[in-house]
Amino acid sequence: MNFHDITSGPDILCGYGKFVLNRRDNCAAGLWARLLPVLAKGARGKLRLVDATHIKVHQHGSNPRGGQSLHAIGRTKGGLNSKLHAVVDGKGRPLALVLTAGQVHELRAAPEVLGDLRSVIIIADKACDSDELARLLAERDCRICVPAKSNRRRPLPFLNLLKIIT
Repeated sequence: MNFHDITSGPDILCGYGKFVLNRRDNCAAGLWARLLPVLAKGARGKLRLVDATHIKVHQHGSNPRGGQSLHAIGRTKGGLNSKLHAVVDGKGRPLALVLTAGQVHELRAAPEVLGDLRSVIIIADKACDSDELARLLAERDCRICVPAKSNRRRPLPFLNLLKIIT
């Protein structure tokens, strides 16, 4: 299933008609909350990739109704940002998305974005290098592949994925 199939399928959009990405009413109607589980159903394999990216807030969106914290807007060195944390499968299909304020570290959002994943191989960047997170994932029978931070005294074992995948 690709993005075009999702946007052109009337059964998936439940009568929303033309699909418009920047429509506020799509968000208010819960379209995004219903669309993500549809995408997640297509997940295949045991490989899961975890990362986050910054989303710069436009100057006209810097003072939203309800306040910045309600809309996951935070201050970073680069100005006002939000951060999108994601878990995708091996083909890049989203399984979980969490929006936080821009200054929130990936480790603070990791338990929420990882949800109840079990028996999978998780690949993440150095931001997710934590004994606590490794312990949590080991309890769920997950194998992790996270490079060690440069200041780490006892690095976690680094999973060699080439041996597993090939």
